[in-house]
Amino acid sequence: MKNSLSVDFNANASALYVIAALVILYVLAQSVFFLIRALKQSKKIGMDKAVIKRTARRAAIFSIAPAISIFIGVAALAPKLGIPLPWLRLSVIGSLVYETSAAEIGAKSMNVPWESFTATTITAEQFVTIAMIMSIGCLLPLVMVGFFTKKYSSGMLKMEKKDKKWGEILSNAMFMGVVSCFFATNFTKVTTGLAGWIPVFIILISATVMIIFGVIQKATKWRWINDYALPVSMIVGMVCSVPIYNAIV
Repeated sequence: MKNSLSVDFNANASALYVIAALVILYVLAQSVFFLIRALKQSKKIGMDKAVIKRTARRAAIFSIAPAISIFIGVAALAPKLGIPLPWLRLSVIGSLVYETSAAEIGAKSMNVPWESFTATTITAEQFVTIAMIMSIGCLLPLVMVGFFTKKYSSGMLKMEKKDKKWGEILSNAMFMGVVSCFFATNFTKVTTGLAGWIPVFIILISATVMIIFGVIQKATKWRWINDYALPVSMIVGMVCSVPIYNAIV
């Protein structure tokens, strides 16, 4: 039975596409549901229509860069895990860095080199093990949000009422801490050679684009340009990463 499962398994099977599509459609339905609720609530409290349109425009623009990164992530993982699993993970909750790390941990737990995995040779046991590690590894944040977010928000509101300045400092410090965790990982391989500097080069390029947008906004007083600064800098960084990688590696 075990050998049969291993031989007959297909990481790109139609059933896996259906399962992934159903989950993603459910998440999209939730998004539409809360969007409608938000629009109704905004009308109920008399929110300015210009503010609603501006917020919707900014959200739509900001979603462009993440959508591109999701597509790149699926394309990067598909040769090893097939399309359905990366498509599901990256479309709902995952990120390329986390999913790749989790997959490598799964491969290591089975004493199989991650480099040897391909979508055409991966077995059912290997696929399920990696999928479980990907899924279980991200459960803790979901549990913490469900049980502690309300208490955390109430605590932050109380602090801001008592001392608004320290409330802002704490919020900014926590945000910078999270950013620093992701930022620091880009410097972990700089000692391995020029290839290890590729993430740093991409950061510098993206930062330069952000600075250019800031200079243009300051010179022209076009406040609307701020809506495009972050997504454009992310896209430029991703586009530039390809020729830089090819030139160095």
